[in-house]
Amino acid sequence: MAHQYRERERNRGARGCLRTLQAASWTAWDVCATAADAVAGLVGGLFAAREEISVKGRRFAVVRRLGEGGFAFVFLVSEATPGGPELYALKRVRVQLAEHEARLRAEVRIHERLRAHAAPHLHVVRLVDADIVRGSHLVSAPASALELPLLAEGRLLLPYYDQGSLQDLIDSATSPLPLQRILLIATAIADGLLSFQFVHLPCLSDANKTNMPTNYSPFSNLSPPLAFRDLKPANVLLCPKHTAVLIDLGSVAPARVSLSSRRDAIALQELCAET
Repeated sequence: MAHQYRERERNRGARGCLRTLQAASWTAWDVCATAADAVAGLVGGLFAAREEISVKGRRFAVVRRLGEGGFAFVFLVSEATPGGPELYALKRVRVQLAEHEARLRAEVRIHERLRAHAAPHLHVVRLVDADIVRGSHLVSAPASALELPLLAEGRLLLPYYDQGSLQDLIDSATSPLPLQRILLIATAIADGLLSFQFVHLPCLSDANKTNMPTNYSPFSNLSPPLAFRDLKPANVLLCPKHTAVLIDLGSVAPARVSLSSRRDAIALQELCAET
């Protein structure tokens, strides 16, 4: 009896060891398989063809997404040039209603209006190019929770600023910013806001300065004056030498608003709530 009992225990122990070894082998296999899948996915991602987007015939490769908000997505894109790749920020605006396209065209007109000034302001983002594409020219757009069909897509090509936004700086700061840097950023923001109110005239030559009238001003009133209505740290991009530029001109509108009824007041209140 004792001999049979010891034999059963040995068999039970052997079966237990076998199950343990099988489990361990399967676990190791799973780990190896998972690791292999991850490596394959990484390699595939590295060698996969990047999505290409065109703006007025210029071809750009999408590098990565920089951000999103509302109906717009901003991507870092690269353009192949003889001197090497050039990086830009591409703002893609989903046009799902006629009013979306109207707002987009208004934003482009604001950029063109500022660009037409004699001396462009350095503290408002410069529009490099713009395009509105439809139909077969549409590429796969980022997924959206909205169910409305995509009628068109606006594409605004902008300079790329690799230092991030003022909001990024605030979030990452571990100590108070130096006063000098704060003043430089604040001055740049103020100058950018002024560009929507005034046109900066070209500098006078020394010869003309001798005949300059006493009431001469380097600024001329912009008619009608405009207002940048979405000033926030996320809409201020940092530049070299600790300066900054204002971005997202979709909120720019006439600075002088006439309210003749309660309905006008409510509409203005709703507009302010959107921005």
